[in-house]
Amino acid sequence: MNLIRQRRDFDCGVAALAMVLDSDLDAVERLLGRKVGELVDPDPPEGNDGVIGVCGWEIACVLADEGIPYLHAVVPDATGDTWYSRVGGQLPLLRPLERIWDHMNVGGLTILGVPSLNIEGGLHWIVGEGTYAFDPTNRENSYEGVVDGLEVTEAILVRPGVHKEREGDQ
Repeated sequence: MNLIRQRRDFDCGVAALAMVLDSDLDAVERLLGRKVGELVDPDPPEGNDGVIGVCGWEIACVLADEGIPYLHAVVPDATGDTWYSRVGGQLPLLRPLERIWDHMNVGGLTILGVPSLNIEGGLHWIVGEGTYAFDPTNRENSYEGVVDGLEVTEAILVRPGVHKEREGDQ
């Protein structure tokens, strides 16, 4: 997989999708149907300019539209005790972190939602493959290379071998 850097502060999700889809940032924005950063929260929290990046459900929708099997899992509360799968409704997901690492270790790609190192209170999207994290940030503070000990709040697991299958389609 090739690392793709984000262009703006809030398009890490676009870059993460571009890496998984083996595409480019403009093509992913076309799939999303919007330029990231154009949506603005009219009542943003203090310290936030209101720009809306890419949400996990948007990433999942693009993967579904592209015919790529995935599992979207989220932590619904701050305790992190129970994760829920969003495939077919809210289903409890047992041993979520163990499943994520197992998935990556067999060649699966995982788009991981982690706390931003650069925007206070923000969520940041990176891509995990094997024991390596690809961080699209263009800033100094980065998760690049780090997988162990990540504070993951959302994960989208993509079936192993998706790049090989997509190359065969072209």
